Amino acid sequence: GYVMHTAPDSVFFGLRPSKTLTNTLRSTSIFTNDLSISFDLRHYWSRVNYTGDYFLLSDQGRIDPLSRDLQAPDINYNAFTIDMMLTWHFAPGSRLTALWKNVIDNRGNKLMNNYFDNFRHIAGQPQINSFSIKILYYLDYNTLQPLLTGRPV
Repeated sequence: GYVMHTAPDSVFFGLRPSKTLTNTLRSTSIFTNDLSISFDLRHYWSRVNYTGDYFLLSDQGRIDPLSRDLQAPDINYNAFTIDMMLTWHFAPGSRLTALWKNVIDNRGNKLMNNYFDNFRHIAGQPQINSFSIKILYYLDYNTLQPLLTGRPV
C-alpha cells in the first residue's frame, strides 16, 4: 500500500497486511400501509499494520525493495453510524421523511487487537448528529389548472 512521496519521482509503498471487519444490523417496522420506521447500525473497522518492508516505485512501474525503514505509522480506522428514518405517505405520491443520523469517524495509529477494546475506544470519540425533515408533495396539474388560469377545464 501507498506510504508517502517526497517528490513526484519518489513514491514509496509498504508491505502491510490489512484486516477489515464490518458489522451491520438493519431493522424495519411497518405500522400501517402509510407509516414505517427503519433502523440501520453499521460498524466498519479496518486495521493496517506495516511490517517494515518498504519499496520505491521505479520509472518503469515496478516496485523495488528499499533498504531503509520509513517507519510508517500503523492505521486503526473506525466508522460507526446509526441511521433512523420515519416515513409517512400522507397523500398519493406524497410523503414526509424524518431522518436522524449519528456518526463516529475515527482514525488513529494505535492498533487495537481486541474487538471490544476497540469498540470501547470509539464509544468515547466525538460524534456528529444530524436531523433532517423532507416533504415531497405531488401536485396534479389538471386539478391546479383552473386555479392558475381562471378558466374551467
